[in-house]
Amino acid sequence: MQAEITSTQLYLAAALPTILSLTGVVVSIVGFVNNNGRFGDLNSRFADLNLGFSDLKADVNILSGRVDTLIGAVNDLDKRVTRIEDKLGIRP
Repeated sequence: MQAEITSTQLYLAAALPTILSLTGVVVSIVGFVNNNGRFGDLNSRFADLNLGFSDLKADVNILSGRVDTLIGAVNDLDKRVTRIEDKLGIRP
C-alpha cells in the first residue's frame, strides 16, 4: 500500500515553509521599525538633556558673575575698614 499525496497536501507542503519564512521577515521588519522609533525617542531625550545642560551652563555663568561682584564688594569693604583702622590707630 502506497500513500498518495493529494495536490492540496502538496501545495500546503510547499507553501507552508514559504509562509513561515515570510512571517519571520514581517516580524523582523516590525522589530526594525520599532527599534528605529525607539532610537528616535532616545535622540529626542538626548536633545532635551543637551538643552538642560545649556540652561545649567547659563545659570552657572550668571552665578559666577554674581560671585565676582560679591568678591569685589568684599574687597572694597576690606579696604574701607583698613583705612578706618589706620585713621583710628587700631590696626592689628
